[in-house]
Amino acid sequence: MSEVIQKPPIDLASLCLDLEKECGYTPSQMADHLESDIKSYYRWRNGERDPNGQYTAKLFLLLREVETRKSKKIPLKIK
Repeated sequence: MSEVIQKPPIDLASLCLDLEKECGYTPSQMADHLESDIKSYYRWRNGERDPNGQYTAKLFLLLREVETRKSKKIPLKIK
């Protein structure tokens, strides 16, 4: 029996856009930060596809870093 993989309950396209804004990144910089090609990143950003597990994990790591920096009042420009 094959396992059914469900879409995550979070809107990853919105997460991409929110993280771009919070970090002050362009889409190209965001793709570079995630170590992804720009074409794939645009598909995620536009909600056409969801990133695979590796890139989803990188998005959540970046989200955690943003939230940590905000809580400690550290500038959000992430390198």
